[in-house]
Amino acid sequence: MAVDEARAHFKTSPNDTIIIQINAGRYAIGGTGGAGIALGNSLQTGPRGQLTIQGAGMDKTTLVFTDMASSEFMGSAVRNFTLRDLTCTRPRMTVSQGIVARVEPGQVWLDIQPGFPTPQRIVAPQGNPGKYLRRYSHNPNNPLLDMTVAQVDWTIATRVTANRWLMQLKYPRITPFLVGDLIGIKSMAAGNAVWFGQGGNRIQFVRVRWMRSTRVLVRGGPTNVLISGCRIDKDPPLQGQSPCLASPHGGPQLNQPNDALARNMFVENCYFDSAGDDLVAFFHVDGGHVTNSLLRNGFARGLLVTKYAQNICVDSKTKVVNCLIQGVVSTCP
Repeated sequence: MAVDEARAHFKTSPNDTIIIQINAGRYAIGGTGGAGIALGNSLQTGPRGQLTIQGAGMDKTTLVFTDMASSEFMGSAVRNFTLRDLTCTRPRMTVSQGIVARVEPGQVWLDIQPGFPTPQRIVAPQGNPGKYLRRYSHNPNNPLLDMTVAQVDWTIATRVTANRWLMQLKYPRITPFLVGDLIGIKSMAAGNAVWFGQGGNRIQFVRVRWMRSTRVLVRGGPTNVLISGCRIDKDPPLQGQSPCLASPHGGPQLNQPNDALARNMFVENCYFDSAGDDLVAFFHVDGGHVTNSLLRNGFARGLLVTKYAQNICVDSKTKVVNCLIQGVVSTCP
């Protein structure tokens, strides 16, 4: 209702500033029309107008988006919008993990660790092709990706006993795991954290923590996108075991290959840990910057720069730990 009122106000006073303040607390947000909070089509602010949704701090205000299939924030042609000082999450875990009990060609039996969801629980009802396994180090406090073994596609999970599941692999001749390995399990089933399409301008995410659903997709050729002081965090340990993964998706996915050219996209002062795909990805972007940030343990890559991107730089204060940079980057001045 507050967003609807703001949108109506901008039609007559487009250069005003509106701040929607969410006090400290934990709030359940449902999903309607594919989104928890829908900014709608073309937030009609003027050149000096501004809509800000802000909490009392990422450790004080938490929004729990209860419709697992919906995007948390959705909008098209969004202009002059800031989301700041809060945590966005889901009501339950969206990834799992287990210990290898047995292996055969094209099959692996996993004992799901106590407290983690079953493989069946993390798959959307309609299914999803983005289902992968990957090996991690045995460290209850900080499991790290095994960089020597690539991700492995799985197709069907069948319960064998109370906590043992048979995972059928997509390629029957491949089983690169050993009995006793710790395996992270992902299925790209949860909705996006953010889906903004059809361009836009002056979009900012400031001190936002994303958990369980972490894909921030800003596409359609936007300009001037800032992601500052944000975090992707894992769930706390369950019965003494830290999760391997924070989510089944990656972090900020900036534009898409066939979209109009996006310009001036900045990631600064961020900490992104153990997301289920690329921690940061630049697609059809001219002018992307990653500065003073820590990218660690990305399931696919730490930073992806596709062939459609240009003038992408990373500064000397940015650390990419236990994951790869793919693509051409320069050093930010």
